Amino acid sequence: MQAKRLPYLDSIKGVLIILVIIGHAIQFCIPDYEQNFCFRFIYSFHMPLFFFVSGYLANRGYYNSSVIGKRACQLLIPFIVWAFFAPLLQTGSIDIDKGLQVLIYPDKGLWFLYNLFVYSAIFNIAEFLEEKYRIRHIVTVGAVVIILYVLMFLFHTKFNCSQLCYHIIFYGIGYYYKWLQCTCVKYNSHILNCLLGGVFALTVPFWTTNGEPLFYQYVNWGGAFSYLYRYGVQVVGMLFFYNLGERYLNRSLPILQKMGISTLGIYAVQFTILRYLVEFIPIELVSSKIIVVSIIAIPSSYFAVVLIRKVKYVRLLLIGEK
Repeated sequence: MQAKRLPYLDSIKGVLIILVIIGHAIQFCIPDYEQNFCFRFIYSFHMPLFFFVSGYLANRGYYNSSVIGKRACQLLIPFIVWAFFAPLLQTGSIDIDKGLQVLIYPDKGLWFLYNLFVYSAIFNIAEFLEEKYRIRHIVTVGAVVIILYVLMFLFHTKFNCSQLCYHIIFYGIGYYYKWLQCTCVKYNSHILNCLLGGVFALTVPFWTTNGEPLFYQYVNWGGAFSYLYRYGVQVVGMLFFYNLGERYLNRSLPILQKMGISTLGIYAVQFTILRYLVEFIPIELVSSKIIVVSIIAIPSSYFAVVLIRKVKYVRLLLIGEK
């Protein structure tokens, strides 16, 4: 039996995939995009919240033996196919070496799909071990996290080990948050979210994607502080915007919800669409180009998914839908 969809979660995903497209448009149009505040603002919460929502939805409260196979079709097949298909679209020729590089270094391709499959498998196996052998779910996940950190020290960015370590916390928070909703004492979520919003507003202007906060040169509190600041801002932003979505988006919003249901497919196709738009739209002013490219890419990516869905085997290969 298919679980009832929660409108606010589909709407949140719809907003997030729009932000993904805008963030990538900035990335393609501005060489030093990490200095752009809009880019940093989007990246301070949108991927953590994507993983949070994915973890939340993964917690069904029981072990499901079909999860790994289903997620392999949804996530691994498009990840592998686009590793070889994207270079073909860009250059007109098959580049086996480039495709293999993506398989070894997933961050060069659709890394989100790869990470999401790994997390789905880890948490599903933990559910199996808890149901079959009474091994606490969080114990299994904790042990796997330790293994991931060992692999990160051995392989660094190979097989996306570093990103797997970094983003699993957001997926895990979403997964266990669903449990906490049923067991925790009720709190005034409005007051808490106001506090989260205040903290986020004060800290996000100094947040950077891959390094020290902008004020670090004046305090120099060590590398651990930079790491915790980066994580902390993302966790606060993630929770703030999740609560905001739960409060204000829990109603019928057809356009956002249709995009939310199609996020994985849109994520897969939007890179190629953006590259063509950035190359062929002849606008010199960067800010105007970002706006125009985003406005065209958002509906184009959605309708590309709609068209792909009409061809059975193509939709399996490109967007992971049977």
